[in-house]
Amino acid sequence: MDVTQKRAWLVMAVGFFLFGLSMLVLTDEPGVLTVVGGVLLVAFNGWRLVTAVVRPFRFRIDADGLDVRVAGLRRTLAWHEIDAIVLCRPAATGPAPWLLLVPAAGVLDRPLTEPSPVDGRKGLLLLDLGTVRQSVDEVTAALIRFGGGRFVDGRQHRRPASETPSFTTALRGYDQRQIDELVGQGLEAFASGVPTQRSAVRAQIESARTDLAISLRGYDIAEVDDYLDRLSADLADEPGPRAG
Repeated sequence: MDVTQKRAWLVMAVGFFLFGLSMLVLTDEPGVLTVVGGVLLVAFNGWRLVTAVVRPFRFRIDADGLDVRVAGLRRTLAWHEIDAIVLCRPAATGPAPWLLLVPAAGVLDRPLTEPSPVDGRKGLLLLDLGTVRQSVDEVTAALIRFGGGRFVDGRQHRRPASETPSFTTALRGYDQRQIDELVGQGLEAFASGVPTQRSAVRAQIESARTDLAISLRGYDIAEVDDYLDRLSADLADEPGPRAG
């Protein structure tokens, strides 16, 4: 199956390129702002158009694996090189689901930063399905057919937050000490199994999230937000009966 891109972005790029060109060519004695705006429009959209020609989009799903030219990759990934391909909705993205690639160990020589909603393993955001012509159902059907058990629909999967998290350190992230304290309190309350303690700590976490401190080097904001969402949800769940 060949997955194809929608062309709306290409039409917009051509339109903005021509508009920027007209600002530079057709305007009598253009001012500084007009020149700067025109140059930026021409340069940015010209770069997008050249990239589309030189490095055209490709996403093919077949019995051999994934043949891709997306997300900085230009290669064929055999199925044995793929541990999982996950349908997910990452934080800080639009409403359309994405495909997350979790490669086998040593396959990709690049940072893997997006955690899988299924098991937390880090992967690479491969494709925004809102940008392609095929429906989500068509793409997932092909992945199930050829990828078998490697494909996982993780949209409704919520990883339990009862595991100790490992956050990426980033420039301008959440204050590490404050987050460590919140997480520690949440995990302690979760482990207690006491509904009143869980409820109280959950309220404390939600209150603290309205004014989390930002540090020059702190925990990655998107990762922390995702984890605290799951931790709050876990604390809101009623604990099951204790054995014995």
